[in-house]
Amino acid sequence: MKFKRTFLLIVGLSILGAATVVADSKIKQYSGKEISVQVNGELLSKPALNIEGTTMLPVRDIANKLQAMVEYNAATDTVSIYKPNVQVSLLTRLKDGQFGTFGTVPKNDENEFFIFTQIDTLLTDIDSLKYEIIDPNGSIVYNYTEPDLTEQNENMWLYTPNINFTAKITGEYTVNVYMKLTESDEFSLVGQKVFTAN
Repeated sequence: MKFKRTFLLIVGLSILGAATVVADSKIKQYSGKEISVQVNGELLSKPALNIEGTTMLPVRDIANKLQAMVEYNAATDTVSIYKPNVQVSLLTRLKDGQFGTFGTVPKNDENEFFIFTQIDTLLTDIDSLKYEIIDPNGSIVYNYTEPDLTEQNENMWLYTPNINFTAKITGEYTVNVYMKLTESDEFSLVGQKVFTAN
């Protein structure tokens, strides 16, 4: 009986040792110095690490600041960053029937416009595209999700339905464009436009 227990203990420790060696071959330990990183003057919430002269950055924080999407593939242990070029325009119909752009609107006047988005270098399929307008107090005053993204390609032109909009607060309104790669992902900011009400 004692022999059996000793044998099982030796086998168990051998298996654990092998697992540890395999784990050690995949995981390396580094020591470095924490450093702060700013993107366009904004400090990242998580620090970076400087290891022997190479800076290791928090990928998702950097991607968020650069208006990019991040995908992690657990099967291949690969992180992919997708940064489409997203141009956002606000278009309104002028009295002569032509379309014009605007960047300033009178406060308390009703305005009709739509958000036109030109997207290129989109090198992956996406699940959803969403638009929001944020007022100067940070409240969402318009929200629209594109219902049909069945035909996707590297270059797309998309626009929202007409928006009847009254700016009730003086200041800057931000138009945000978001994408998400899969249904279970969170939306990532990929484009912005600002207009002013006065």
